[in-house]
Amino acid sequence: MLHQKLPNTPFGSGRTDKQLSAEISRHLRLSQTHGSIQKLPKQNRYQLTVKRVKLMNILNAFLAASTEKRMKMTA
Repeated sequence: MLHQKLPNTPFGSGRTDKQLSAEISRHLRLSQTHGSIQKLPKQNRYQLTVKRVKLMNILNAFLAASTEKRMKMTA
């Protein structure tokens, strides 16, 4: 799915199919090493880990909060 959607984005523009595939593979491997995603067994699919979902929820809450709430959260 990524290979089909990325050629029309700034990330994929100007790259050959082989270069785009290599870049996607590098990013998936890096995300897997950092614990953000995990490969589903016997499939060519990945899913977000619980760690990543929690981090995304915290960041979304932080970005949605007002400046006053952010100051209280960091204090």
